[in-house]
Amino acid sequence: MRILLCLWIVFMLVGMCTSDVFAFLLEGKVNFRFTSEVHFAELFHVKPLQAVSKLELIGHFGMFFILAGLLSAVLKNTISVVLFTLFFGAGTEILQLFFNRGTSPYDFLANTAGVLLFLLCRKIWKEEMGRIRKERKVWEI
Repeated sequence: MRILLCLWIVFMLVGMCTSDVFAFLLEGKVNFRFTSEVHFAELFHVKPLQAVSKLELIGHFGMFFILAGLLSAVLKNTISVVLFTLFFGAGTEILQLFFNRGTSPYDFLANTAGVLLFLLCRKIWKEEMGRIRKERKVWEI
């Protein structure tokens, strides 16, 4: 599971730093354009929601949902999963500034929403499995 987690993190980093994420996903093309002229104010620039790509938000949500799942299988500690994904999400948004990629607070919110939804699904799953196990034990007696 750790190897899968590492591969997923590499996939995410390449996707978030390549100049055209759609060329990466659809054609397998990777192109990095590094810049030293970084404007950190972009991190706090909130565009109107209509101007934000919904497909990219869904991508961020999905990537971090999967990341949270892989991390929870490896780390086994919810607080560690939350802290890792929050710092990784913030770090990737900052990193994108160095690769001429746009950054947005909405991306960070989508990342966080993906993690929180995974954790909620996992909690519900565990509770249901616990309930089912208890019911089976009652029938076995």
